[in-house]
Order: sequence, then C-alpha cells, then structure tokens
Amino acid sequence: SSAMADVGVVIVGAGAAGMAFADTLLAETTATIALVDRHHRPGGQPAERGRRAGRRPGLLVSLAG
Repeated sequence: SSAMADVGVVIVGAGAAGMAFADTLLAETTATIALVDRHHRPGGQPAERGRRAGRRPGLLVSLAG
C-alpha cells in the first residue's frame, strides 16, 4: 500500500524490545515506523504463552510517526 512506501523504519517483533525501540524512535526522531509481528497482538513471547489456549494466527502491523 502507499502507506508502507512512506515507512522509514521497520521493526520486526512487537515484544518488549521492539516496542521499547519504537517508543524511543518516536520520542527522539521524526521517523515513520512500521511495527510488524507474526501475532495479532503485541506483547512478545510472555504474552503469547498466556494466550495459547485461544491461539489465533495473525499479523500485527502498526504504523506510527
């Protein structure tokens, strides 16, 4: 899509490190960020372990900046 063409930084993984990195980039730069994860919600592995019973595959893409 045209929105993805404007992305300056792609962060793969919406776990704690990916979200902290995105937060820092948003606070300290004017970069446009795409946060991509294989799950439909952010949170990383600890969050996924708690959701396995109702597991649904998904793709999270969040644009910010």
